[in-house]
Amino acid sequence: MIRAEAEGHSLRVRGHAGSGEPGRDLICAGVSALVLALREELLHLEHKGALHFGTLRLEPGDAEIRCEPVPGGEEAVETAFDTVFRGLRLLERLFGDHVEVRCL
Repeated sequence: MIRAEAEGHSLRVRGHAGSGEPGRDLICAGVSALVLALREELLHLEHKGALHFGTLRLEPGDAEIRCEPVPGGEEAVETAFDTVFRGLRLLERLFGDHVEVRCL
């Protein structure tokens, strides 16, 4: 089971979907794509001076991203997180036996 916890400008994702063999699990791939896309967008925003990272850790089965937007960067950071949260919620609706999302 993949468990994602979202709160403000942070995301923690742990576990594996277990819906396919390792390296070929499409649900894990979908979650990983969303997390990697968030990382890339936030790195871009950091380069533009819109945020400061608190934590940026991506490991197999365990990812954590925390950041703090700077004044003027709030909207862009919130949009990035909101987009990924919606994607994770969609995966939860489609594959609830494998993905659980909690917004704290």
